[in-house]
Amino acid sequence: QADRQFQLDVLGAKEKTAERQAEADAKKEVLKLEDDYRKEYNTKKIVKDSKEINSAISRMDNVWNKYQSNPNPRSKNALDQALVITFNKMLDPGSVVRESEFARTSQGQALISKMQGASEKLAEGGVGLTDAERDEIIVVAKQLQEGQMIELEKEKQFYRELAEQRGLNIENILGKNKIKPNAPKVYDPQTGEFK
Repeated sequence: QADRQFQLDVLGAKEKTAERQAEADAKKEVLKLEDDYRKEYNTKKIVKDSKEINSAISRMDNVWNKYQSNPNPRSKNALDQALVITFNKMLDPGSVVRESEFARTSQGQALISKMQGASEKLAEGGVGLTDAERDEIIVVAKQLQEGQMIELEKEKQFYRELAEQRGLNIENILGKNKIKPNAPKVYDPQTGEFK
């Protein structure tokens, strides 16, 4: 009788060990799948471009805000160079989103032409932008960022649906970063200012 009970206990322990191992294996598989999807997501061009644009906006905001808080006429050339170079890096000709979002306004078209001219002036040693033009560069850059974030959101939605279908944790795929672009200023033609 005791021998029979011992065999049942051993069998029960083996079954529990097998269940725990199956649970551990299933959890490992889920984590591997989430890891694979995260790697796939982060290598997408739209994701990489969005990170670059967010970084560029941050740099542009930083130099412009520092200049505005302590204007120094001698630093305008460096400021202009930073804004023009960073802005031009955002205008990747291969990116349909950036061009189409930017080209949606006549002001955007004018600024593209102006920025191309500014790039040529910059190569010759100076740009000579006004504060209103600097502000306009920041505004248009944020409009580009807004358009990029719309496209990125479509990509994120695909992965959200995929995670839901497969029972995966979306934060393990997309991350917890909730960066939202600042709302762009809007040009008021009556006052000639961006608000």
